[in-house]
Order: sequence, then C-alpha cells, then structure tokens
Amino acid sequence: MRLHFNTFYKTRIFSILLMVLCTAMLFLSGCKEGDYFFFYLVKNKAPKAQGDNRLEYFKDEKFDADKVVNDIWDGQVVPAIREKAVDLATLLEEWQHGQDETGRHYGYREEGGDYPWNFLIKTDGRVVSINTKSRKGTMSLDLPPYDGTPDATIWIGPIITSYSIRDALNFISFTTGVKGSSGTPYKFDTQVQFSELSNSLNRRGNQNVLAVLKPQMCFALTDYSFEEFKKNNMPDAVIEKLNSAKNQACALEPQFVETIKNLLGTDAGQYQELVLKYADASDTAKGKTVRLYGAITPQKAKEITPALLEFIEEGQS
Repeated sequence: MRLHFNTFYKTRIFSILLMVLCTAMLFLSGCKEGDYFFFYLVKNKAPKAQGDNRLEYFKDEKFDADKVVNDIWDGQVVPAIREKAVDLATLLEEWQHGQDETGRHYGYREEGGDYPWNFLIKTDGRVVSINTKSRKGTMSLDLPPYDGTPDATIWIGPIITSYSIRDALNFISFTTGVKGSSGTPYKFDTQVQFSELSNSLNRRGNQNVLAVLKPQMCFALTDYSFEEFKKNNMPDAVIEKLNSAKNQACALEPQFVETIKNLLGTDAGQYQELVLKYADASDTAKGKTVRLYGAITPQKAKEITPALLEFIEEGQS
C-alpha cells in the first residue's frame, strides 16, 4: 500500500518549519519584543470570496489570554483609556508636524528597542458606512466638522490585525508582564502568549463595539430604485404597485420583504429578487453619531482598534 501525506499533515509540517525559522529570526535578527508572525497557506483550490480566508497563527493552548483580559479590562484598561485618550483630530494634526514630539507628548512605547509610538484615542463621529462582508470588517467615521466624507477607519473584525491596544497601555510589558485587578501577576513566557493577549484585548473591544452598533442591513426604495426597475423592463403595472413604498424609512430585510409581498401580491415571486437588488441597502447605524475610544499605531496602520463605543445625541458633551 502506498502512503500519501494529506493536506493536513503537509500543513502541519510546513507550519513547524516556519515556526523554527521564525524563532531563529527572533533571536538572530533583532525582532522586536511582542512581534509575532502570520502565515497564509496557499492551496491549489478555487479562491474564496475576498475576506473569507482565515488568518492562521500559532497558539499556546496552556495560556488563557481571555482570563488575563477579564482580570484587567474593567479595573485597568477602561480607566486608562478614558483618562489618557487624546482627541483623534488633534493627534493626526500634530503627528504630521513631528512624530517623536507627538509621541512623547501623547503616546507610549516600551523602552529598549526601536518601537513605534502607540496612542490611546477618543473621538466623536458619524457613521458613514459599515463593512461586515469581509472578516476584516471595518466602520468608517466622518469626524467634525461633518461633511459626509469618511475621515477614519475603525476595525470591527472579527479579524483585527493590530497590537495597538496592548502596546498603548504602559502597564503591560512582555518583559515584566501585567498585574491583574485581582492582584494576580501574569507573565509571558513566549511571544505567542504576548500575541494572544493582544488578540484577546481586540476581541473584548470588538464585542463592546458590536454590542452597541448591532449592525443590521435595512432596505428602502428610492428614485434610483425605480429608474433601475424601468431599465430592467419591469412592467408599469408592477412599478405602480410599489409606488406607495417609495422613499419610506429604511426597514430591516424581513419587514421590507413582507411589505413588498403585500404590495405585489401574485407578482412577488417573479419580481421580489429584482426589487431587493435595486433597493437602497444601508446599515441601521448609518448616520448616527457615536463616541469612540480606542488605540492607533500611526507608523504601522491608519486603522483604529476600538475599545469602547456609545451612541450620543447631538450637542451631548
């Protein structure tokens, strides 16, 4: 009987070789403490939709990063962010005129290496759009003075490739660890454990954001919708049935579909898909004003890693 290595074992062997190689790189090439490596495995099969590929990294099953984050989040992380966060617009303006000066004034980076500056930030903004189609989901914000143009991009995951929250907190260190609110000291034996802490911090912030946003798509019929109906040869009699729903408030998909069925009657089965295709699809959070707290590492990426989010009313301070 001939034996063949299947894809699973090939992947495992490849991953082990990469881990050995990167461990050697860590000690021989001066890699920064806290850095870790992502590996994308290319397989000979049809590509998935953009954003669907999973991000693979090595995980230490003996280390419970979520336990550490649960111990430090409410008592240490949240108070530090609320107290030390700099206004995002101020940060971005001053960053353009002097990075190190801005970093020393507002930011934090661990001593002992050529690390980038990390900043805890806060800002008010209006939601312009939310992208949940990709696993690297994002939300765009329009910052004051509002003009409808996106000024900032915020990670909403579930994959968030950032270390910003972890590295902006001066009480967390790879070399000295972190002490929890319970008094328990936590040490990081490997770079993988330190990386898992960052992932857990990101997940906790992401959960807070999504709990507030509750992203849901809604639908409405606009002038554009009716123009497209005509271009696609929808009968005038069918279009006439839809007129009463024109420019109504955006409705969640189940309610919108039910409305269309009631209006079209026996024509619903034939034209419902076309109506959905050309309806204005938006998000229920679009246009709402939020207050965001998070972290950013401008030298590495423009995206903000969120920690806290809340809706605010106009004029609320």
